[in-house]
Amino acid sequence: FTLRITPGGGSRAAIASGNNQTGRAGTALPLPLQVSVENNCGQSVGGQTVAWRITQGGGTLTNVENVTNANGRASARLTLGNAAGNVVITAT
Repeated sequence: FTLRITPGGGSRAAIASGNNQTGRAGTALPLPLQVSVENNCGQSVGGQTVAWRITQGGGTLTNVENVTNANGRASARLTLGNAAGNVVITAT
């Protein structure tokens, strides 16, 4: 998935896990998509809103908008669409 950073209380965001997964059409990916948000000192930032959306391909996301936890993490789950192909998810 891709990550676009917008200004906010957290100054850095990164893909934490769940990138480059594969799965069968119509099934849920085994791992959640997860981002981490940190401040300029490298400390986790909780309470930051993360919005998730499918920007290429098809499927269904859960938690399309959520808030980072105390560890600065936010996650979403993807169930793949019925057609084969790549899916790109953007978190902002």
